[in-house]
Amino acid sequence: MAARSIAVEYDVSTQVGQPSSPYDGYDPGGMWSQVSLVVSTRAACTVNGQRAAWKAVAKFSYTGTKGGSSSSTSIPVEVTLTGSSTALTVDGQPLLRDGDSKSDRFGNTIRVSASGPLRSE
Repeated sequence: MAARSIAVEYDVSTQVGQPSSPYDGYDPGGMWSQVSLVVSTRAACTVNGQRAAWKAVAKFSYTGTKGGSSSSTSIPVEVTLTGSSTALTVDGQPLLRDGDSKSDRFGNTIRVSASGPLRSE
């Protein structure tokens, strides 16, 4: 297994699902939006002075019509990404690494793109 860079908060991003993948009961053609993104970090491990990230939780909602009626917004759906590092853990938590990602069934995605000097398998 190749070593990959450990992530910090600013290495974590999201991408919203496509309008063709609506929330249950909604019509296609609406729009997904990110409601929140919370990245959890550990002070015991830093990369270039930034705390290493071990978990990211994003919430997304869909705005569109239901059965052709007026527009409304769905309850938020949550995507949780936890660390994948096997060789390096902090306080028992694996850390997020470059290339880690998680998507829900609607295509809402959390993704990590890290290039820092600290690496782990």
